[in-house]
Amino acid sequence: MFVLSSIYRSPSSPCQLSSQGAIAEMTQFILCNFPKATLLMTGDFNLPSVFWIDVQGMTRSSPEQNPLIQFLAEHFLYQTVMVPTRMRPGQNPSTLDLVVTNDPKKVIRTQTLSPIGSNDHMPVLSSIQLNSKPSKYTKQSFNNYKMMVEELIDAYLETPISDDVEASWLILKNTLLESQANHTSVI
Repeated sequence: MFVLSSIYRSPSSPCQLSSQGAIAEMTQFILCNFPKATLLMTGDFNLPSVFWIDVQGMTRSSPEQNPLIQFLAEHFLYQTVMVPTRMRPGQNPSTLDLVVTNDPKKVIRTQTLSPIGSNDHMPVLSSIQLNSKPSKYTKQSFNNYKMMVEELIDAYLETPISDDVEASWLILKNTLLESQANHTSVI
C-alpha cells in the first residue's frame, strides 16, 4: 500500500518552526495509522535554508533547530530530490520541492524538468515501483532514536582505539545489535 500526501508550505508562513512541526505531526499521523505502507510526501516545502546534499539534509544551524530535519532523521525518512528545483535570477538556486519516503528502494528515479511557463520552480518527476514482492526483511520501528544515538556515541567514546580492525568491528557490531534490540520493535 502507498500513502501519498502533497505538501505546500507557504514561504510567507508566519512561523517557520511551527509549520515544519505541523508537517512532522501530519507525517507521524500517517506513520502511526499506516505502519506498513510506503509513504510518499511530495510538494513545495519551502525550506531554502536546508541543503539537501544527502538524503536527510543539513542546515547552517543545528538539526535540533529544524524540527522537520530532526523528524526525518528520527523516523528514517529519505528525501530523494538532490538538485535545485527553484532558480530565480539574483538568488541562489535551492531545493524547495521534495519527495520524501520511508522506502527509498521504491523511488526508482527522481529528476527535474524544465519550468512550465514563467514559473521559477522546476517540476519534479519521480518513477515509483508500485508492484513488488514483499520484502524478506522485516520493518522495524525505532522507539527511542535519541537514546539509541546516545548509546552509540557513548560506546564510541568509551572504546579504546585499536589497530585490530576485526576486534574494532566486533565491538561496533555488537554495540549496534544490542542497541537495535533495546530500541526497536518489529512492525
